[in-house]
Amino acid sequence: MRWFCLFFLIATLGCSSEAQRDPLTACADENLAHESLTGIPRTALVFIDRSSSVTASPDTRRAFEAALRQQVEAILPVRGGTIQVFFVHSRTTGKADARTFVQDAPLPRVSPYDSEQRQACRQYVSEVQYRMRAARDSLLRLLDEQVTASVAEATDLWGIFEVISETLPASNEMPPATVLVLSDLLECMPGPERRCFESRPPTSRAQAEAWAREDAERIQRSYRIRPEVLRQAHYVLISGDFANREESRYVRYYWFALLEAFGVPYEQISIQ
Repeated sequence: MRWFCLFFLIATLGCSSEAQRDPLTACADENLAHESLTGIPRTALVFIDRSSSVTASPDTRRAFEAALRQQVEAILPVRGGTIQVFFVHSRTTGKADARTFVQDAPLPRVSPYDSEQRQACRQYVSEVQYRMRAARDSLLRLLDEQVTASVAEATDLWGIFEVISETLPASNEMPPATVLVLSDLLECMPGPERRCFESRPPTSRAQAEAWAREDAERIQRSYRIRPEVLRQAHYVLISGDFANREESRYVRYYWFALLEAFGVPYEQISIQ
């Protein structure tokens, strides 16, 4: 009878331990799987300029590709990590053809046997890596995707601030999102209160910064902007060798000043 009670107690404890296991903790001994399952998911918003002024040189193309790969490596290893892609043209705020990539590989199955559990966790890592490669390849193909000529004739970079405001949450409980912009950064829209840096770029740093402060007010009147959302994100604007154009000489100062006018701290802005 004593042996029977002891056996019953061990069996009960074993069942209790098994009942407490779940896919999120079952891979604690497999580092890559554990980090993917328990890491804090992050978000990146990617804006790819599709306007006719953007014809990237090989060097700029490589810079754009490297930036996309970096986002995949930073965001998509963790379950729930999300990359959303939008296109910049004359109708940026319409968010036409937007794409979303989410790391949602099926959870690893739970096994009471160590060898089977290790195998399940490694299979999960393989699936995560497969989905990362698929997302990377799809993102790189988007660099070549064309839009209709009518919307490619102008560049509404101001519109990205409305898209960001509508897409990201106002809560600061989550890690700050990354906003990646791949563009020549030459805002160019028709209208009396719009800028066209292709035909009339700023001619000095002082002028660029003054224009940015004026435009911050215009943008908030014309677009659905939430500065409390904008100021939480980290911004990476990459123009590659577009920055070497004469019309681009002072444009970077414009974007620095515009983001700062929305309350974005200087250290959260990178323009390359």
